[in-house]
Amino acid sequence: MTNMKFDMDKIKAYSSLKHRLYFLGLAFSLGILLIFILSGLNADLRNLVFNISINFYLNLIIFYLTFSFAFFILGLPLDYHDGYTIEKRFDLSTQNKKEWMLDTLKKFAVSLIIGLILISALYYLLRNFSNIWWILAAIFYFLFSVLMAKVMPVVILPLFYKQKPLERQELKSRLLKLAKKTGQNIKDVFEIDLSRETKKANAALVGSGSTRRILLADTLLEKYTDEEIKHLRSTNARKIRALSEEEKIKYYKKLNSKSQKTKITIVKYGIYPPEENGKIKWINQKYVGKDIESIRHLFPVKVDEIDESPFSLIDVK
Repeated sequence: MTNMKFDMDKIKAYSSLKHRLYFLGLAFSLGILLIFILSGLNADLRNLVFNISINFYLNLIIFYLTFSFAFFILGLPLDYHDGYTIEKRFDLSTQNKKEWMLDTLKKFAVSLIIGLILISALYYLLRNFSNIWWILAAIFYFLFSVLMAKVMPVVILPLFYKQKPLERQELKSRLLKLAKKTGQNIKDVFEIDLSRETKKANAALVGSGSTRRILLADTLLEKYTDEEIKHLRSTNARKIRALSEEEKIKYYKKLNSKSQKTKITIVKYGIYPPEENGKIKWINQKYVGKDIESIRHLFPVKVDEIDESPFSLIDVK
């Protein structure tokens, strides 16, 4: 296991700040939209733009681009604070201001193109199929999302990150086997140069069909062992948190069913097997990483083996 120390106070402060900025961003966006509509600017811009040409779709594109650029400029200070200043304050960003701005402009350009396609398609259906436009729109959006899932790893992602096949063959083999056991048809495992913008470790499952792949950040490969990465990819924190206590216990039993010994797994501050009443027993953080003898008394069963890695399973509290 990688010997890493985590500053929990710093992590909590970062997470809390990012959450506050997220909701501030939502409130800001809603406020801009309300001002745009209630002040009459929406109508003024529409009247101005739709007198430029007799072509409805050309006017629609001009209206959409004008509003989008204005919205982008107004939101840029908040984006800068969230995406650059905060990341630098917590020593997470590896970008300078120029690199951050270039990435931000590329993201804006991609979103403009995608938004333009969706808006144009919606108005085309509204104008030509007024009775069933919502059905056709739903079908179109579904097909478009399927297409985007397929092309994202090979068209959009390379605009921001370089990809290369994972060189750690043992880890690649283990991840592909794990994916196969869960019914996932993964074509390959790739490494991306996430370190060009951040020190944070990350991984993702992206693509569809022939482009379905696992992406591992170079920061993840640098900081964690193969075993830790395998376990990080084998669980889904959000799904586990949503499970009931009984479902969590069944999940743990399934994971440990092949073990020949009674195995205790620390789940951040929790342990498996559960106590006799079926409740998962939660222990204090100070016990995580301690040797088996010093914490054996905490467990409801005789322990033959212990997994002390906090990465063996994702936190389910």
